[in-house]
Amino acid sequence: MSLPVKKWDRYINSELLSCIQRPQPYNYCSLSCIQAILLYFGVVQQYNEIIYYCGVNKQDMLKGRISNSNIMKFLSQYELKSILYNQDNPIEWEVFKYLITDQLPVIYHSPGHYSLIVGVIEEPFLKNNGDHVLFNAGKTQKWLVLGEHRVKKNSTREKGMLELVSWNQFQKIISSKNNYGLIVCQK
Repeated sequence: MSLPVKKWDRYINSELLSCIQRPQPYNYCSLSCIQAILLYFGVVQQYNEIIYYCGVNKQDMLKGRISNSNIMKFLSQYELKSILYNQDNPIEWEVFKYLITDQLPVIYHSPGHYSLIVGVIEEPFLKNNGDHVLFNAGKTQKWLVLGEHRVKKNSTREKGMLELVSWNQFQKIISSKNNYGLIVCQK
């Protein structure tokens, strides 16, 4: 059986991806996201300037003690509006997909890490059990494409440039009582 020939929904914002500085010093993930968004909108800021204007000290920043509200407040200084989607303000796939394909920068806050979402993938459900691939055109898999910028802990080795997170995994993370979610930025 051959798979039907079709173009599936795949989108990568390569302009935003090119703004991510690599490698990012360990524990600077929030700073790296902020710096990339500012660069995307034509503003150049160094890490120390971002720390100062975020209103947190360097030690707190390095220990991951920056909040979504700190980031949103900082971005507002550059006339960037931001919306937080989380447990209290959920988002549907179609709205999310529209935001990404409309080239709005989105920060993904997951346990212990901030990343920029640079794309989306929506494709048919495929399951590979080793002997054969099961194809279900009626069911789709949905993925967030993260533009990664970090090095592995206690190493100089970088993670891959792109990382995938399933939409289902994302839904589980933001449904927790922690302050995880998405920060969408726009002019």
